[in-house]
Amino acid sequence: MKVELKPIEEKALIIENLVNEVVNKYTDDLDDYMIKIRNVLESSTDELTNQDMNKILVRLTSYSYFLGAKLEIAGIRADVSEAFRAEKYNNTYLNTSTGTVAYKQSTAEESAKEEAMVALIYKRVYKILKAKCDACDRLSDAIKKVISVRVAEMGLGAKVQ
Repeated sequence: MKVELKPIEEKALIIENLVNEVVNKYTDDLDDYMIKIRNVLESSTDELTNQDMNKILVRLTSYSYFLGAKLEIAGIRADVSEAFRAEKYNNTYLNTSTGTVAYKQSTAEESAKEEAMVALIYKRVYKILKAKCDACDRLSDAIKKVISVRVAEMGLGAKVQ
């Protein structure tokens, strides 16, 4: 059996583009900053100073703060879109007066297909925002560890002299 992947890839690309459009609206500043951090880390032979690390930490904490609120807004949109899908499904199911249960279910599913796609988009938006928020927090924790190690090394250096 041969499965044709091209139609699936085309439909998935449409959904992916819509998800990325919404996610980018919420995270474009954070994404740009993360790219800058990565570029500095990859291209620079010099170590970041403590001042640089503190500045990055404060900015990441700020981005995380605002991203948390955006994450919850996306969650609300996911919940509302799922409610619209369920309402459309239920109304169609209840208003289909003839046919078997399976027929009513398939008719209701078909009628709520667009609402299901919108719900899927917002579920994915929420998951991506959550992943970015978690990654931002992990990077902040990593920077805190580096700063702690540096402070400890400075303390040891002062004691040795």
